Amino acid sequence: MVFREFRNGALSLLTLALTSACGNSGSASGASAGGAGQGGGAGSNASAGSNASAGSSATLGGASSIGGGSSTGGASAGGSGGASVSTGGAAGNANPTTAIGSGPALSPYLFGENYWNEPDIEALWPVVKASGVKMIRFGGAGADDEQPSNQRYADVAAAIRAIGAEPYLQISRHFDATRAGQIVDFVNNTQKDHVVYWSINNEPDIGANEPMMSVADTANLVMTLASAMKAVDPTILIFAPELAYYDTAYLGPMLGGANDITGKDANGRYYIDGVSFHSYAFGPTYTRDQVVNGAAAGFAGSVSQMLTALNSANQKNGRTGANALKWALTEFNITYSNPADNSVTSFGVNSFLNGQFFAEEFGVTMANGGVSADPWSVHESNGNRGTTDLGYLDGPLGSTTPRSSYYHLQMMAQNFSGRFAPSKSSQALLRVVAAGDGTQVSVMLMNESTDQTYQFGVRLDNGQLMQPQAVTITVDAALPAEFSGQIAPQATALLQFDAMGKLTKRIDYALADAQNSIAPHVTMP
Repeated sequence: MVFREFRNGALSLLTLALTSACGNSGSASGASAGGAGQGGGAGSNASAGSNASAGSSATLGGASSIGGGSSTGGASAGGSGGASVSTGGAAGNANPTTAIGSGPALSPYLFGENYWNEPDIEALWPVVKASGVKMIRFGGAGADDEQPSNQRYADVAAAIRAIGAEPYLQISRHFDATRAGQIVDFVNNTQKDHVVYWSINNEPDIGANEPMMSVADTANLVMTLASAMKAVDPTILIFAPELAYYDTAYLGPMLGGANDITGKDANGRYYIDGVSFHSYAFGPTYTRDQVVNGAAAGFAGSVSQMLTALNSANQKNGRTGANALKWALTEFNITYSNPADNSVTSFGVNSFLNGQFFAEEFGVTMANGGVSADPWSVHESNGNRGTTDLGYLDGPLGSTTPRSSYYHLQMMAQNFSGRFAPSKSSQALLRVVAAGDGTQVSVMLMNESTDQTYQFGVRLDNGQLMQPQAVTITVDAALPAEFSGQIAPQATALLQFDAMGKLTKRIDYALADAQNSIAPHVTMP
């Protein structure tokens, strides 16, 4: 297994061209050019589908799911090569309905990112803000080894809040209880920043950029630091232990077992409020078919195991209601080591496919009530598409351009709200994620076939299509309407409907757009 190294590079000031959200163009200045570093430390989440199990309690939110709404006419997807949408003779909805998903409520911090530890990272804040992220984690091996000062934590929190996101701050494994308490006291009490989300440690289970820690040592660190942190601010929420991947043998003893970190300290406060782990679907060797056929299923399998363990820990320690254990995916990407071909048409971090993979990971997270899913990361390795370049921005500082992963995150962050809407597709390569908030239903369709165009029909109340199509899709959003259309190979379309089932927005993004650094196309019917 190849692990990433942390590096810092010298940066010089240039100008950043900002491509704004989903086809709405704009610009921002700032940014720098130069070297990059690594901060996450990555573990493999095992190969495709290896963690999935029959009868699992986790929901595969992004796989084979989809949604729409129908009428008549004909519309095509601009120049994107994406969904060609024809609205044809389906049942309209004469009266407004709830238009809300039947699944878990979406966390306000669902769509996250990881702060990158380049000296001039602040120059990228405009483009990060435009992506729509609502939580940014300051963590990883780089932040751990940096051993930030009190002021550094406060400055990072302020910068994150300035773009409308919530900070998630990592306490270094190198700190003792006194130091951990001092940091929280300074940030929340002295500076009055009132940061809610904190974590302890980074990937102690693999020894990537730092020495591996035993289960007992990790548990002791978490409990010692957590108790000191909550002594100065009992209102904070602490997540741990930030594992490199979901490892039952390593985490199990800490979730109600011999090294339990889910109980209360001597002051009657729970040590942790949630469990955090990372998920890199593959190492340096994998295929496109493995990504398409099993990556999301593997993550869903890990979530299923975790939910079972959390339920047991909750029962053991009497955790109910607001005290029930939460969970977050605080690092993820398609791989921790890009293949030699990291082009847009391939299957590395820079690929169009990685954007669709991001959407599926977000789908699994929202389907199972996760607090946040935070890709690794904003920008690194000078955006050079090399082995360790895992950012959602391509190219050097000063001339970065959003990748497919950026735009897929942006489409979801700007349009998904309310509750998750479980969905099904009769075509395994036509994936969807959907949600509704009572006023609108948003459905993302992803055609992951390399050569097949699909004619589809979507029903928004989980019922049968009145006008059958080659691919049948049902969405559980309590909206008696349907929609028909077609979607080209390697294309994504986001459809948004109002509470009466009328299509109000369509966003199309396809492989050709990614190849030409073109933002998604927005159509308002």
